Amino acid sequence: MQSEAFAQALRRAVLAQRLHTTPDAWAGGAAVQAHPSIDLAVVAFGPGPASAVAANVLFSREHPQGWVAGIAPDAGALAGVRFDADLQDAQGQSVAWAPGSDWAALPWRAIAGPGAANASNDRPRFVAPYPASLLKLMVAVGLCLAVDRGQLAWADVEPLLTPMIIVSSNEATDECVALLHRTGLLGLSGGRGPGLNDVFARHGLPTLQMHDTTARGG
Repeated sequence: MQSEAFAQALRRAVLAQRLHTTPDAWAGGAAVQAHPSIDLAVVAFGPGPASAVAANVLFSREHPQGWVAGIAPDAGALAGVRFDADLQDAQGQSVAWAPGSDWAALPWRAIAGPGAANASNDRPRFVAPYPASLLKLMVAVGLCLAVDRGQLAWADVEPLLTPMIIVSSNEATDECVALLHRTGLLGLSGGRGPGLNDVFARHGLPTLQMHDTTARGG
């Protein structure tokens, strides 16, 4: 169940870190020009099934003090938040995060949430940053799904899955992605069922998608 008190405690904990003073290597060690973007989602489990509390707090240069997002009753997608896609230039660089970028002048594209079909919608929005190692959790879900479907054996998956998750091994991640390509889960049909991107979308997570990987794992 959503807890406003829990959300405010998380918000205060992040603010206490004074992240706006973080040294920026691109600025010669001076403080970052904008508050880092953080999508902080936490579930705290108590001793019984009805004792869990949840909260989701968003931070960005547009919400430096933190904004408490609503959580849907089914614990699915956030309520009332529009997610805008990261912007990249022709070289694939994420221009939104470059020093001096003016978010008010960038041509944002809404990808999920209220007003997703209309990028000019004035609801609170959060710009989806580069997912970094979140990708590894997505790969892990895909591998476990492949095991459930009988496309892979756990004995083949576990030796690669463990270093990918425990020590965030990029080499193991490449091998895991190569395994996913063998199953067809990264395609539209997913081999023996919906593809991985479609599985995420069906669970209310349309912003989690894997594209442009190779059969060698890159």
